[in-house]
Amino acid sequence: KEAVTIMGQICLEAEASRFVKAMSSDIKYALKPPLSMNDAVAKSAVDAATAHEAKLIITLTTSGTSARLISKYRPRSNVMVLARDAHSGAACNLSRGCIPFFYPTPKPKDGNDTDARFKYAMQIAMEQGLAKKGDTVVFAYGWQHGVASLTNFRMVTVGTELKHATDIPPPTLLELCDFSQYAHDVGMSSEGVVISAPGSPKRKKSVVIKSMQAASQDSMTALEHKTRLDIYSEPAKTRGCGIICTIGPKTKSVEMITELRKCGMNVVRMNFSHGSYEYHGEVV
Repeated sequence: KEAVTIMGQICLEAEASRFVKAMSSDIKYALKPPLSMNDAVAKSAVDAATAHEAKLIITLTTSGTSARLISKYRPRSNVMVLARDAHSGAACNLSRGCIPFFYPTPKPKDGNDTDARFKYAMQIAMEQGLAKKGDTVVFAYGWQHGVASLTNFRMVTVGTELKHATDIPPPTLLELCDFSQYAHDVGMSSEGVVISAPGSPKRKKSVVIKSMQAASQDSMTALEHKTRLDIYSEPAKTRGCGIICTIGPKTKSVEMITELRKCGMNVVRMNFSHGSYEYHGEVV
């Protein structure tokens, strides 16, 4: 239990220290166009979430494909996954930054309950502390399971009516926007206020969170990023990476597995190289 707790704390510190700008640039140059429709929408949703500093990305899934695609582009915000299939949802724990939840309502006959699912997800997000009133949230979804896992996304503000949400322009239009330049034109004052850099267009000042290594994220190079890391900066609030625990004789009880889950365990692993089928069946 102590080991899992410490691993969780280390992950929170590491999450805050990621050089997001360099990682986004590496992903961008590793892509080989043309992208599939699902990939293009996933990338555009992550770019838009980063540019607008969205608190959370919410995606609807049946097979888990949309969650895996969004996670692939390493968004700064967490990805809340709402799944009708409990097994597919649980498997999303293997994708970085994904927090799966089960949607218990069966699919309606007309097949269209997108708004109802998003409202349900928003309610859970606020109850779990993943988002609060006034935060920007990205909704990503598809129109047909197995064919078009991701076709649309839109941005809303928590606390506003979902029906008033504004649809985002098509991905082809967003691909023309270079979101990687978003942070290049701004600097940060000691008060944690974003200010225009010399020679750049004037921007409206906005307050940013002076935590989670915010100063280092404004760096232009990897060396500058490392030198601006602050040991007194607050860690991340949530983990993007998951913790996998191998269950053995000392941790196979329901009580111990429950404690491990509370400490931060995301995935249970069983080693079938040792033990009998009867033993593993008992653990399951």
